[in-house]
Amino acid sequence: IIQEQIDTTYDQPTQPIDYLLDLNHVSTERLDALDTLKPFGTGNPEPVFMAKDIKVLSQKIVGKNHRQMILQQDANSAAKRFRAIQFNVDPLNIIDERIEKMAFHLRWNYWNGDKIVQIVVGEI
Repeated sequence: IIQEQIDTTYDQPTQPIDYLLDLNHVSTERLDALDTLKPFGTGNPEPVFMAKDIKVLSQKIVGKNHRQMILQQDANSAAKRFRAIQFNVDPLNIIDERIEKMAFHLRWNYWNGDKIVQIVVGEI
């Protein structure tokens, strides 16, 4: 009876993860390869990645409730840094400077004639 009352789902992501990906392995070539899998939809869902032990270098709220961040996997100053966006967040909820686990999508961000890799953060 006690086991039935314990909620053991608190540690399980509600979003299925397709692949554990170290951010240092993200490249323009990998994102171009992902683009060949499009169009994403019901029969062909967009891949969901997970990264662990992420350092939040900066964060700010843009618009009403979107968090823009600069993320890095290693403390090493030479490690890759990525722009990230998290949609529909509580603007009063500041996240820690370390993220233990993060689900995300990789997408191209086209802005002012530039094309850059962007992480779209799902669950933290």
